[in-house]
Amino acid sequence: MPDPSGLERERLEKPLLCDAPTTLGMVIAPAGSGKSTLLARVAAATEGPVGWYRVTSDDSSEARLVAHIAEALAELLESGRPPAGMAELLAALESWNGPGGLLVLDDLHEIADSPAEKALEDFIWLRPRRLRVLCGSRRSPEINVPRMRVSGALREIGPDELRFRTWEVEELFASVYDEPLRPEAAAALTRRTGGWAAGLQLFRLATSGHTTRERHQAVSDLAGRSKLVRAYLARNVLADLPADRRRFLLRTCALGRLSGEACDALLGATGSHQVLEELEAAQLFTSTDDGGVYFRYHAVLQSHLELALVEECGQAEADAWYRRSAEVLESLGEIQAAARAFAKAGDWGSVSRLVRDVSEARLDVSAVDDPDLLPASTWQHDPWLALAHARRLVREGALSRAAETYGRAQRLYDDPGYQQICLDEAHAVAMWSPGHRWTEPGQPEGGGHWSGYLREALRQAPEFAEAGCPPVSARARLSRGLAALAAGELRQARELLTVIGREESADQLAAICAGAACAALELIDGACSQTASRLGTLAAIAESEGLPWVSRMCHGLEHISLLLSQDADWLLDGGSALVRSAERAGDGWGAGLLGFALGMAKQRIGHDGSDDFAAAGEQFRVLDAPVLELWCRLAAMTSASAPGALREAVVTSRRLGCRGAEARAMGLLSASVPEDHPQADAAEVAGQCGIPLSAVRAERPAARGGPAVDITCFGGYRMRIGGADAPVDRLRPKARAVLQILSLAPGQDHHRESLEDILWPGVDHAVAGHRLQVAVSSARGLLDTAATIERRGESYRLSSPGAVAVDVRDFETALAQADRLSARGDIAGRMAARRCALGLYVADLLPELAGVEYFDIERDRLRHLAAAAAAALAADHRDRGDYEQALAGARRSVQLDPYQDCPWSTLAEVHEKLGDTGSAEYVRREHSRRQAELRLPVL
Repeated sequence: MPDPSGLERERLEKPLLCDAPTTLGMVIAPAGSGKSTLLARVAAATEGPVGWYRVTSDDSSEARLVAHIAEALAELLESGRPPAGMAELLAALESWNGPGGLLVLDDLHEIADSPAEKALEDFIWLRPRRLRVLCGSRRSPEINVPRMRVSGALREIGPDELRFRTWEVEELFASVYDEPLRPEAAAALTRRTGGWAAGLQLFRLATSGHTTRERHQAVSDLAGRSKLVRAYLARNVLADLPADRRRFLLRTCALGRLSGEACDALLGATGSHQVLEELEAAQLFTSTDDGGVYFRYHAVLQSHLELALVEECGQAEADAWYRRSAEVLESLGEIQAAARAFAKAGDWGSVSRLVRDVSEARLDVSAVDDPDLLPASTWQHDPWLALAHARRLVREGALSRAAETYGRAQRLYDDPGYQQICLDEAHAVAMWSPGHRWTEPGQPEGGGHWSGYLREALRQAPEFAEAGCPPVSARARLSRGLAALAAGELRQARELLTVIGREESADQLAAICAGAACAALELIDGACSQTASRLGTLAAIAESEGLPWVSRMCHGLEHISLLLSQDADWLLDGGSALVRSAERAGDGWGAGLLGFALGMAKQRIGHDGSDDFAAAGEQFRVLDAPVLELWCRLAAMTSASAPGALREAVVTSRRLGCRGAEARAMGLLSASVPEDHPQADAAEVAGQCGIPLSAVRAERPAARGGPAVDITCFGGYRMRIGGADAPVDRLRPKARAVLQILSLAPGQDHHRESLEDILWPGVDHAVAGHRLQVAVSSARGLLDTAATIERRGESYRLSSPGAVAVDVRDFETALAQADRLSARGDIAGRMAARRCALGLYVADLLPELAGVEYFDIERDRLRHLAAAAAAALAADHRDRGDYEQALAGARRSVQLDPYQDCPWSTLAEVHEKLGDTGSAEYVRREHSRRQAELRLPVL
C-alpha cells in the first residue's frame, strides 16, 4: 500500500469509510484522477486489517488473481498452503471470525476481459460481507453492477466527483504544497485543468521554486500547452490507442461540442456515436452530461489535441479543418460552436455573419474557452463583432466598458434594425449605471427588461404582500426573488427562488442565479455543510455557459461558505483577493456584494468586518443602490452605536420600505434604548419577514439584566453566554447535537439511552454510551461557569446558576398564555401573546438537523402550532376590521401549513371584503388544489 498523501477530502473519503450498508466501493476515472491517492487515504484511515493489491497485466489468470488476493489477506487467513483456486479462497475466508476488514484492488482495468476478471465477480459476490472491497479502475469491470446498485451494497465515485473543486485547489496549494494561489488564479487553474489531479501535480512540479507572481502567470500557460502535461497524456492516455482512434480524436477536436451526427458529417464516415460512447465508457477523457447525446473532451485533452492538430497538419490545413468543422456545425444548428470554430480558423467574416443572422439569440463569440479569441483589430471595425464584444463585457460584469463598446458599435453601422438591437441592449446595461432612469417617452418601467424590477427594488423596496399568481417567466421570478432577498423578506425570497430550482428551467441564467441566491439564504441561516460544494458546481456550470460574472459570484460565495466552516487564515486573504478581482474586472456590483458577504463572514467568526462594510457601502452609494447601502451601514452597527444613528437607520429602513432592515435596526435600538422599540416589536417584524431571530436578539447586553444564557433554536442554533456568542460551530456534529437537544429544555433530565437512540439509532448501547460520553465531554469544554451539562444518575441536563432564555420555551409559554387569556375573554391580551409567539418563530426549528427523526417530529409540531397561532390571530384581526393585518397573518399561516382550512377561508373572506373578488377566487382554487392533494372532499 502506498503511503497516504495529498489533501484530505472528506466528501470522498467519508462515504468509502462507511461500513454499512455499503460493502463494495468503486472508484472509476481516467488516468491521473487521484484514484490511488484516495484509496490509500481510505485504507490508512480504516480500523482493522487492510489488504492492498495493485493489479498488473500479468495477473490475467484466475490462479494469479487468487494467489495475490490471498497474499494481501494473509492476516485474515489461517496459515497453511495458499488456496489453489477461488472456491478454496472463499472457503478459507468463511472460516474467518474477525469483526471486519478491507481489501483494496487498484488498477483493475489491467485484467479487463480476462479469466481473472470473471473470477473476480465470483469473489465479490460470494465473499463474507464483513470483508469490504474497494476497487480502483480506469473502466467499469465486467461484473453485474446494476444488481449491486439495486441491493444498496455499492458506492460509486466517478471522474466528476474526483475532480478537484476550486476551494480544494486553493487548500491543496495553501496547506499541502505551501505555495498559496490567489482565488482567481486557483479558479483559472481548476478550469484549465478541469480539476484533474495529475494536471495540478504537474503544474506544481513545473512551477516549483518560482515566485508567487511567476506561479500566477504560469496558470494561463498550463492547459494542454505544458510539456509535462502533454508528455503525461501521450504516455498514459494516447499511447495504447489504435491509430484510427488517435486520428478520430485529433480530427474531431475541432468541433468542440461532439455528437455522432456532427462527427460523421465531418469525417465522411458512419458509426461515430458508437465510437464516442466507447471513449466515454473507457474513461478516455471523454464525458457526457445529457445521457449520451452530446460529448466533450476533457479541457486538458482538448487543448493537447488542438496543438497536436497544428503540429501534424500545419497551420493552414488546421485552419481549413476548423472552417470545415464550423460549416458542419452551422448546418446542424450548433451556432455557438460554429462561431467558435470559425474564430479558431480566423474567418471573421463568417463570425460576423453569424452574429448578424442570429442576433436575437444574443450570440457572444467570446464566451468560449479563450477570452482573447476576438482581437481588438477585428471588432473595432466590424459592427457585428463589436456587438459580440459588448455582449462579452456584459457577461464579464464590466458594464461601464460595455456601455462604451455599444456606443462604438452604433457608430459603425446605421442600419435601423442594427441600431435598435444596440439601443435595446445598451439601455439594459445603462439601467444599472448610477443615477440612470428610463425617461424616454413610452418606455415602460425598467425599460421592459426582466431585471428592471430588481434594479428599482434596490432604490426603493417594493410591497411584497401582493396577492395573485407569481410571475410566469423564470427571470421575472428571479428578479422578484432577489428583490425580496435585498429587502430582507427572506420567506418571500425562498418561495420565489426555490420554485425556479424545482422547475429545472431551461433558462440557465435564472437557474444558476436562483441556486446561488438559495445558497446565500443557507449561509444566512448558518447551514454551510454542503453549500460550498453546490456553489462550486454552480460556478463551473456558469463558466461553461459563458457567464463569468455569475461564476465569479458563485466562487466568492463558495469561499465565504468555507470561511464560515473552516478555521484557516489563508481563507481571509483569499476573500479580499476575490473582491479585488471583481474590481479589476470592472464589476462594481460584484465587488460590492462580495465585500458585504466577506464582512458578514468575518463578523460571524469573530473578526472585524467594518472596513469591508464601509468599502461595500461606498460602492453601493456610487451605484445608486440605497437599499444595499443601508444593509452595509446596519451590518457595521451594534447596540453600542449612537442611539441617534440607530434611530436614523430605523427611519431610513421605513422610508425605503425595507422591513428586514427595519427589524435589524429596531432590535439594535431596543437593546440600546429599550423604551424606543420593545424587543417583541422587533421580533414580530423579523418573524413576518422570515429573518433569523439573531438579527434582532443578538445585540442585547447581559448588563441590562438579561438572562445569563440566551439560546436561539428557531432558524438555526445559537447560544449566548453573558452577552457573548459561544463558539458552538467548533463542536463536532454529534457534540453540537447533544447540546442542542439539552438546550430545548434546560433544567430537564434526558435519560442516557434516549439520547443514544436519537443520535446513534441501531448502534449497540455499549458503543453508543461511549460516544455519548465523548460528545458530552466535548460540549462541556465549550461552556463556562454560566452554563454546564450535569449528569444525574443515568440522565443529563443543561444547567445554569442564572436565568436561561430559550426561544422555543418562550414560544410555547406565549401560546399557553394566549389560551389562558382567551378563556377569560381577553381578546387584546391573546392577540398580543400570539404576536409575541409568532415574533419568536422566525423559521423552522434547527434546520441544520433536517433528517434526524427526533428533530423532524419536533419541528413539525412547532410549525403546526405557529400556523394555528397565525390563523387565529388573522381571524381576530378580521373580526376587528384590520384587513391588512388579517391578510398578512393568514398568508403566514398558509405558508407554514397549507393544509389547514381556517386561514384559507380567512384569506378568501378578507379579499372579498376588500372588493378583490379575483384574488378571493384564486385563493379558493388554490385551497381546493391543496385539499385534492390530501384526497379530502372540498367543503
